[in-house]
Amino acid sequence: YTKGHEDGMYNLPHVDLPFKEPYKTLVYYVSDSDGDTFIFNEKHQDEESTIRQNVTPALRSSPKRNNAIVFDGNTFHAGNAPVKYRERTVVNFDFTMK
Repeated sequence: YTKGHEDGMYNLPHVDLPFKEPYKTLVYYVSDSDGDTFIFNEKHQDEESTIRQNVTPALRSSPKRNNAIVFDGNTFHAGNAPVKYRERTVVNFDFTMK
């Protein structure tokens, strides 16, 4: 929970491992909450910063217990602090596919 945070806001859009490609990112929701995960249209490019502020949302996923979302690791994404719940608990995995 962050005072003043509102639904629709999100933290800094980022990629987890900018120089380890290709890989997948999985966000697992431990408990029900608000504080959605935002997936953006933009992909990380070589030599680009791992944080990007000029992004366009493509998908929004709500934290539901025992659910997860998987996406390409070079996709910018961000979480939002919960507004109605006290906490938002997720486990973030980054892994390669064989």
